Amino acid sequence: MVKPGSFKINTESQTLNLMSGTSTLQFDTSASSVFGIEGEWFVRPDISIGAEVVKFSNKYVDSSAVPPTSPNGSTDTLAFLVNAKRYFLPASDWQPYIGAGLGSAVVDFAGPITGSTSGIALQVMGGVQWRRDQFAVRAEYKYLKADTEDDSGQKVDMSGSGLFLGVGFYF
Repeated sequence: MVKPGSFKINTESQTLNLMSGTSTLQFDTSASSVFGIEGEWFVRPDISIGAEVVKFSNKYVDSSAVPPTSPNGSTDTLAFLVNAKRYFLPASDWQPYIGAGLGSAVVDFAGPITGSTSGIALQVMGGVQWRRDQFAVRAEYKYLKADTEDDSGQKVDMSGSGLFLGVGFYF
């Protein structure tokens, strides 16, 4: 399943304690380059397990800098998750579902701040899939918890929610 989408992080303002001092970052909460790819295996007609990768980018401004930086800083968040889903009406063309996932997230900084953080990622999702034989179209809403930390204890929260639309094939 290939799933482009829209995603919005929850926390616009975050404070980082850097070696050069404290920086307050103002994030553009609307992410760009939002993309997911997923594979799943059905253990029963109504239960699947699978793996998913979700990627998105956010721009930021260091509002504590004098003068404030232009919005040329960015983060790339990449989450790797193992999912379980429960499909309702598995014999129907229209299949609503709910699911949850567990994995890890990595946030890479570019621009005035560089480096990366990582941590546990959790997600819950719900959606509906239209499936005809081996072909499927999906609309999915998900909440992703991606609260990351680097080796020095610096925390970055890229948690948020979004809507994904997908197209896929079943073998």
